Amino acid sequence: MSETMSQGLLAPTTGPAPQTGPPQLPNIPGLIPQGMRPIDIGTTGDLAGRLASADHPTATWINDAAYTVAAAQTFGNAPRLETDVRTPRNINTDLSVSKNFAIGGGKSAQLKFEVINLFNRVQTNSIAVTKGSSTFGQINSQSGFMRLTQVMFRFTF
Repeated sequence: MSETMSQGLLAPTTGPAPQTGPPQLPNIPGLIPQGMRPIDIGTTGDLAGRLASADHPTATWINDAAYTVAAAQTFGNAPRLETDVRTPRNINTDLSVSKNFAIGGGKSAQLKFEVINLFNRVQTNSIAVTKGSSTFGQINSQSGFMRLTQVMFRFTF
């Protein structure tokens, strides 16, 4: 027989209760009472080495050994929000250069050159956080776009 929460009180049930709400939290093995971890949850290396790609298909952002799957019908001891884990920061640099030319008679021209994501940096989406999946701890997708360049000419009369 198992027990479930019913209006804040433990109530016996005859079978396993179906899970409702958010996914079950994992366990942090060997959690020390002060909240210090015996295993570092992050992985080391540069950005390119930690992102999953064709060159690094098993690269992870979160250390898989820092978590274990909690037993069925139990609450995991990991916090709901893990403040020690952050996705890579988004760095985006844009450039716009323009030159106005007076032609005369109230006419003018403008030449404009724009580059979006000047340094062509990869922008990433969120981390796969389903413990037990083959992609746990990986960042497998990109957001945003690669470098865009455009040239504009404007003639005003």
